[in-house]
Amino acid sequence: MAAAIATAKAQVSRRTEVTIEAVVAELAKLGFADAGRPTPAVRHDALVSLGKHLGMFADRHILEGSLEHQIIAMTPDERLARARELIEMGRQYLPLLARHRAEQEKLIEHECEVVETHAKDGRHEPKG
Repeated sequence: MAAAIATAKAQVSRRTEVTIEAVVAELAKLGFADAGRPTPAVRHDALVSLGKHLGMFADRHILEGSLEHQIIAMTPDERLARARELIEMGRQYLPLLARHRAEQEKLIEHECEVVETHAKDGRHEPKG
């Protein structure tokens, strides 16, 4: 199938005497012409076409249902409301995080005391 498409493109190119190189050269002439000739819009379009041909721009496809898709579909007010919800969730999480850190610090402190006690008594650390 790909070979048939390539053959058809080559035939059209031969018939019309249009090659990729010729199109790129013309786009470059338009895109890099002196200001005022052609119009800024034509220059912009030519440069965008050149950039796409050269692979300078990645085509992005946003999956329906993805987080990015959901955010794009929101109005500015909906985005602001969602941001506020997330901030509030973060505020509720902070005390839990503080408690967890305090528990971890106590555990580490206790383990240090055990190691120090064993070192004073000449015992090795317990395995496990």
